Amino acid sequence: MVARCALSLFPTKSCDSRTIDSDRQVLYSVRTGEISFFERNMAESNMVRLETLRTEMQDRILVPLHQPHQESSYAPVFGEGSSEARLMFISAATGKSEAQYGRPLVGPSGRVLDNLLESINLRRHEVYITSIIKDYMPGRAPTAQEIELYGPVLDRQIEIIRPIVLATLGRLPTEFLMKRLGLTTTEQPAVTSYGLVHVFPLPHPAVALYNRREMDTMLHSFRQLAALLS
Repeated sequence: MVARCALSLFPTKSCDSRTIDSDRQVLYSVRTGEISFFERNMAESNMVRLETLRTEMQDRILVPLHQPHQESSYAPVFGEGSSEARLMFISAATGKSEAQYGRPLVGPSGRVLDNLLESINLRRHEVYITSIIKDYMPGRAPTAQEIELYGPVLDRQIEIIRPIVLATLGRLPTEFLMKRLGLTTTEQPAVTSYGLVHVFPLPHPAVALYNRREMDTMLHSFRQLAALLS
């Protein structure tokens, strides 16, 4: 049995195994060369919708981290990658390095992720990487209030991109998505308005920097992830 969809910002449609968006069905049946007309237009549309959402997020002034962000001149980190990615990575919050560069998962942790992706023949530009909290968290975990304020932005990113696998990096994003999707276990997929989606828990890539055994474990997990995507 699969869980019913619960993402509040998803379009309200009947959530059963048959609710696959009609545009997605067309993509796999009508093609004109390497990329279909429908795929190209969906990708362009997704890019516009994501950029609109990014602008809306940057214009918000009531979020708890807005003032520190303005004072430090750090950029909010919205996310990066393919606007039609089948695989989305989600961490809890933005680190200092990420805020300085305005990109998710950079530095040593980012290199670990890049190596893990290469192990399954993927590149960073083929997936999407983001976090729940888009602004820099100054050495603390996000509060429940902050998660509730920032959470809808992630909801909308998922709604726009429509990945089939949500790879969570750490406990907090796993718990967040399980609650959002109404899941009691990650062993079964959830049903959303655009079809089935799997939550795939992973440790944050930073753990592999300090323990080689963790890197071996993550390489194994990424092979499982590849199987889920195939």
